[in-house]
Amino acid sequence: MPRPVIRIENLSKYYRLGAIGSHTLREDVNRWAARLRGRPDPMPRTGAAEPETREGGGIWALKNLDLEVGAGEILGIIGPNGAGKSTLLKVLSRITAPTEGRVTMRGRVGSLLEVGTGFHPELTGRENIYLNGAILGMKTREVDRKLEAIVAFAETSQVLDTPVKRYSSGMTLRLAFAVAAHLEPEILIFDEVLAVGDRAFQDKCLDKIQDLARSGRTVLFVTHNMGPALDLCSRGIVLAAGQCAYDGTMNDAVRHYQGCAVGGRRQTR
Repeated sequence: MPRPVIRIENLSKYYRLGAIGSHTLREDVNRWAARLRGRPDPMPRTGAAEPETREGGGIWALKNLDLEVGAGEILGIIGPNGAGKSTLLKVLSRITAPTEGRVTMRGRVGSLLEVGTGFHPELTGRENIYLNGAILGMKTREVDRKLEAIVAFAETSQVLDTPVKRYSSGMTLRLAFAVAAHLEPEILIFDEVLAVGDRAFQDKCLDKIQDLARSGRTVLFVTHNMGPALDLCSRGIVLAAGQCAYDGTMNDAVRHYQGCAVGGRRQTR
């Protein structure tokens, strides 16, 4: 069996819940005095306790996650809000570091985690294309060869030399997706980005993702829309409370997720 393109071993990410205030010396003294007197903490921590993921004034967004993804695989990642999906993608995109565990990835990574990620609002669309290429380690002449295809796919030729801050969310999405897809990183990461585009552009993006997978690129796709996930992904995982609750075919993953959601609603009645 060939080596996986992505290997995640015992991955955990812990966020400390913030305290209300600025941690001055006066506040520390007040908290110490309140503890001595047996009074409530005058600087309470935000958030209610949830025993599944919270402990010691913090929250485990991911906990002991193990996962391998092969070349050319389109992996759908689904789960309820707060399950750890976006945190996982941020760790893989090197936006945040894991608290524990290890991530090994073979190849360049292109991420589109939200509309406009990686774009500088004061730069034009053209300048941002070259900026993203440089971030991926591409030379100017390589981006030159891709520029025409990127602009044609995004349908943004009329605003190419306009600052991105003047783009609509749909225009920004089109350009961001075109850049991520055409600059050809070995690993592509998408987080709910297609929710902003219109139906015609969504279909165009799904076709492009399938083409990328056929060319050997690996795609991670987070969505709450089960339709595109079923059309696009052969394999799916369900995250819950920062852990992998299911790993199998996309059809079975969706059934598992929907079954848990229905069961959860019944339990609350």
